[in-house]
Amino acid sequence: MHIERHSNIASADAENCKQLVYDRDKAVWKVGQGCPVAKCPATRYRFGRPYRLLRHWHEVHRLYVPKYKCSMCQFISKRRCDTYRHSRIKHGISVEQAIGQEEMGVNKQYVDPGSYSLKELFGQL
Repeated sequence: MHIERHSNIASADAENCKQLVYDRDKAVWKVGQGCPVAKCPATRYRFGRPYRLLRHWHEVHRLYVPKYKCSMCQFISKRRCDTYRHSRIKHGISVEQAIGQEEMGVNKQYVDPGSYSLKELFGQL
């Protein structure tokens, strides 16, 4: 299974993710498990698909995350799709007009992953 949708992450992380393939035989993390980081609130959540753990990892275990601002108001989200949906519902504007600014910001929900890495979790080491 190949993970692709990563235009919204920092360039160093994007490079690592472009070749990230989930290898169920070698992976530390298995489908149906929660986040392996001990202090993470998502340890109790069961990720049914590798891309969901990947999305969680980028949103919680990265010190800097992209922020997508609505072009019409002060709405800001870590997920581009949430900003698109907000813009369509609240302002009735198209996807092309939705994103005003995209910038990297400090992740207020950051949880240090400790010694874990995505490559280790996905069986790439």
